[in-house]
Amino acid sequence: MAELLSKTAFMIEFHKIWIEQCEAAEGIKEQFGAKDAARYLIGDNGVR
Repeated sequence: MAELLSKTAFMIEFHKIWIEQCEAAEGIKEQFGAKDAARYLIGDNGVR
């Protein structure tokens, strides 16, 4: 049971961080464009 709670807590925290990153990416997109916002979200790998 404790392991399930630990996994649930991890997923909730991950979800909160992802939401914050998506909100930040919206601001980056407005200021610097979609390419830079995508780089922020997924890293520079593969975005050219």
